[in-house]
Amino acid sequence: MWLARVIALSACFITARCINPTDENYAHTIDYLQKYGYLTEDVDAFLAQRRNDVLRNAIEEFQRYYGLPGDGTLDNQTLQLMRKPRCGFQDILKHGTRASLSKWPKTHLTWVFYVVTQGELNTVLSAFDLWSQHSALMFERSETNPDIIISWRTLHYDNTNINVNGPNCSAKFDGPGNVLAHAYFPTDETGFVSEVHVDGDEPWHRNPMRIAHGTLTCKHLSRVAPAC
Repeated sequence: MWLARVIALSACFITARCINPTDENYAHTIDYLQKYGYLTEDVDAFLAQRRNDVLRNAIEEFQRYYGLPGDGTLDNQTLQLMRKPRCGFQDILKHGTRASLSKWPKTHLTWVFYVVTQGELNTVLSAFDLWSQHSALMFERSETNPDIIISWRTLHYDNTNINVNGPNCSAKFDGPGNVLAHAYFPTDETGFVSEVHVDGDEPWHRNPMRIAHGTLTCKHLSRVAPAC
């Protein structure tokens, strides 16, 4: 069954003018586009109907979202970006809007990071400071009614949020690599609290000058961005 599906995927992508794809690329791309909101149709259904245009449109939407040149062709640049570690939440929400359109209704935000070492805290302070330098936002560390709650989570963590008034977290981590963190997008609801969950299974380090995937400063910034 799986082999037949891969063969069907192969035929579908070849007609979409992919650049030297492999079977692994087919399966990964389908899974990625579904997971992050670009592909909403049933995979088996559109493969059976040879709906090549559906795949092409999904790939092109991904390319537009990340500013890549492209016309829906699964080229090497697109594949490489799909394989990079990233946030675990969808780019395209269920109602069709981009997640990046969500923002805070205020510019002064308070935050707290629970169960953190002094070194990690200093790194997060640097990340917030850097974000403030390049935006209209101001951040203040405060344990009293914070707007943003940051905490470590792992593959097997309890999905109950620290903020008892908010919904339980439905996103899951996958161990080292791939998903690094996720955050709740801000709303204009009174008393709304965003939670940022950071994957504790990643090989994080605290040297902001290094650009490895586990650079805590860089990745904290990437999660603060959607939370803000």
